[in-house]
Amino acid sequence: YDQGILHRLDWWENRINTVYGLNYRNVSSDSIYLFGNANSLREELWSGYLNQTVKPFEKLTVTGGVSLEHSNIGGGGTEPNYQLASLYTLTDNHGVRASYSKAHTISSLYNTNTEQRASSAILLIGNPDLKPEEITSYEVGYRGYAAEKRFQMDTSLYYTLLKNIASTYTKSATFFPSPLITLGFANLNQAMARGVE
Repeated sequence: YDQGILHRLDWWENRINTVYGLNYRNVSSDSIYLFGNANSLREELWSGYLNQTVKPFEKLTVTGGVSLEHSNIGGGGTEPNYQLASLYTLTDNHGVRASYSKAHTISSLYNTNTEQRASSAILLIGNPDLKPEEITSYEVGYRGYAAEKRFQMDTSLYYTLLKNIASTYTKSATFFPSPLITLGFANLNQAMARGVE
């Protein structure tokens, strides 16, 4: 079940655009194979957001957005997400842009609640306190045209950091009376990407 409502305002001769709204999602999952005795699980997600675009003068556009999301899955609770981006047009054929954003994922029902016997020797157990993964991104870029727009160049410099990556780890291992390895989920890793393209 997914329901949303939004409202949009355009004012100051369409140089300011405002969008805000609220979303609600309700998802159920039924699987004895994946969730064991707790075979019927329900995820609820509330999300409120605001997006604001401002064009203070003809060559500059600035956009900002913020949202608050609340889920009953995992240990995240209510998480803020936001983004700020700007585009400056140097001339009709050349423009530069910059952006910054931070966002959080929603932990999956599988990673937080599974009780799956993957094989006779492997058991996966979910972690109900699993935190959302956190993504932070920075980017600057340039876009331009030349040779009567027969040549186009689009390049960017970016840096992205991903924290609290959900990973599996060995919770326990027993070998008598029969082999059994129990795997769990935890926020163990982080990753970073940076480069030019």
